[in-house]
Amino acid sequence: MPILGIIASSKSVGGPSDYWGTVDFDGAFSAYKFTETTGSTVADYVNSISMTGYGGYTLNQTGPGSTADYVNKSISYNGSTGYHQTTGGDRSDYNVAPSGSWAVECWVKTTTGSLSQIMTVRGGNILCGLYLSLDSANKVTALSTTSTNAELRITGTTSVNDGNWHHIVGTAESGGSFYLYVDGVQDAVSATARSTSTANRSIGIASNIAAGVQWLNGNVGAPAFYPEYLDSTQVSNHYTKGKL
Repeated sequence: MPILGIIASSKSVGGPSDYWGTVDFDGAFSAYKFTETTGSTVADYVNSISMTGYGGYTLNQTGPGSTADYVNKSISYNGSTGYHQTTGGDRSDYNVAPSGSWAVECWVKTTTGSLSQIMTVRGGNILCGLYLSLDSANKVTALSTTSTNAELRITGTTSVNDGNWHHIVGTAESGGSFYLYVDGVQDAVSATARSTSTANRSIGIASNIAAGVQWLNGNVGAPAFYPEYLDSTQVSNHYTKGKL
């Protein structure tokens, strides 16, 4: 395991007691509480990079946690038109170097049985990006693609369309393995070198925005992007704290 992963793990364990402090402490570049009750934009807890909502969605829904220190709010999406995207479109802030470290994280609750995008970090007019999605067998897929559509896809074994909250993380070590976690437990891994092309990107929630397909019918809470790897101890810690 890289030195970065070891340091980050000790930080997470000895860091803040609340979920949001832990997410910030562990290196999130953007994270969203979804506590808004009105309006079309949602605020970034870490940096001032808002997301704008479009189509059919409902703010101020319950999350897996019990108080504002944890993940107690979410947004529900209607499965046909609703999504959120980084305000202003693609940004250099979300540029991930090829074979670099990164992580995407969120909570999801759904009963859908169709292919759906949960969270994407991708360029609007190119293929390269990072994805967390739900496949037609109700399992979570983590995907990394390049601008030539070369991809590495790993799919877990846990069904998540049971109407309960599930914590999902896709993360990659610099030049190393690619991991998928569901509810704090490793659900899939690839030791194959994976890469993503250098490009500006935006965060998207609940749709494959560029293609206008694969809408999510369900709730999403606490999406976050990290320009670094999250190890198994950090992921487990986030899962435990998020649902308190």
